[in-house]
Amino acid sequence: LHALTEAFGTVRDAVRIRDAPVQDLPLSAYDIAVERVCRNCRVNEQCWNREYEKTRTALNAASGEIRRRGRAHAEDFPPHFAARCENLAEFVANVNENLALRESRSRYRRRAADDTRLLRAQYDAMAQVLEEVSAAICAGAEPMEEETAALRRALSARGIALQAAFYRTRRGLECRIHAAAGMPRMLLQELEELAGEVCGRPLRFCNDGGETLVLREQETLRAVVGVGLRQRRGEEESGDSAAYFRTEEGKLYLILADGMGTGGHAARESAAFVRMLEGFLRAGVSVHGALRLLSPAFAVKNGGDSFTTCDILEVDLHTGESACYKCGAAPTYLCARDERGVRRISSGSMPVGLPEEMPETDRTRLQLEVGDLLVMVSDGLSEPEGDQWLTEYLSAHRFTSATSLAAEILEAGEARGCDRDDMTVLVLKLSAMRS
Repeated sequence: LHALTEAFGTVRDAVRIRDAPVQDLPLSAYDIAVERVCRNCRVNEQCWNREYEKTRTALNAASGEIRRRGRAHAEDFPPHFAARCENLAEFVANVNENLALRESRSRYRRRAADDTRLLRAQYDAMAQVLEEVSAAICAGAEPMEEETAALRRALSARGIALQAAFYRTRRGLECRIHAAAGMPRMLLQELEELAGEVCGRPLRFCNDGGETLVLREQETLRAVVGVGLRQRRGEEESGDSAAYFRTEEGKLYLILADGMGTGGHAARESAAFVRMLEGFLRAGVSVHGALRLLSPAFAVKNGGDSFTTCDILEVDLHTGESACYKCGAAPTYLCARDERGVRRISSGSMPVGLPEEMPETDRTRLQLEVGDLLVMVSDGLSEPEGDQWLTEYLSAHRFTSATSLAAEILEAGEARGCDRDDMTVLVLKLSAMRS
């Protein structure tokens, strides 16, 4: 909950709603022009007293074209009015000033309505996330009675007088053993092996001892991540940002974000997105929930004028069950260990930060195995000429390490002229966890 609170605070600090203009607008675009220009005009008496109806008719006649165009021109007014008006250019300028103010106020009201809608969507997402987290906390640890009974029989058969139990928690399977401090290391290893045999899964101690020893299910997959990043030719910073991390639950996340454009502004936008997303995911929020929170925040912050594509890979290191989430991101490539070739995972969704409440997120489920290799890239390596070259390159490549492959893809991309945009590569290689 502390991590979740910090993540919410980061989003809150990123959201700023622009202040309303202090100037109000007149009821009619003509009124202020009449007040400013006509009041001291030499022919004011003729226009606005003796020929009032004729003047109003002339202004009404011009209104249709002015409204259609959004701006007044001198030729919009009838010839008799234009010939008599001694300050026509000034009159037209004042009308256009008021039209601009009116349009500005209208845009602000539309923007305020959009911001209200987006913030309401974000608060709805916050409520759902807190409900999910609260439910997970309240659920606590679920006892596994059958496995616990089997473990206690096995301990008794070996003459080990300890209380032990299996639980299913949000971190996975746990075995808790109530014991006195200072237990011999040899007995710890025996307990580790015995508990693993009972549940049929490899377990490892995750604390240093004490009154309660905790064994947790060991991950079966070992992940190595290679990262390559190169900014656009002539730029000092890359507009792409990338991160990868493992959670306590044994989930690995790879994140690649591409801010709109290149250079410093794009770098700050993408880095902020990655930082906030990582905070939510580390706090146990689902990918979909985190995106529902962040998308409205970025839309309000940037007024819909900027966006960020995002590519997220979630891997369960216990089972290999994975999911690839995309919001406007470039393709991802799965290179399987067998002879199936290269699988291309593409996206038709929109980036994060557009005025929509929540862009549709493309999710592709994957089952990763030992020896599989997955490549994530930013669009600099797949545009503007397409990514066929990269698919062919990966199909023909003899993979060495994740780090060297990331560097080689960057070199190949630069040779093709892809450095006209930022280029980023994340390479994931899976192997078996050593016992």
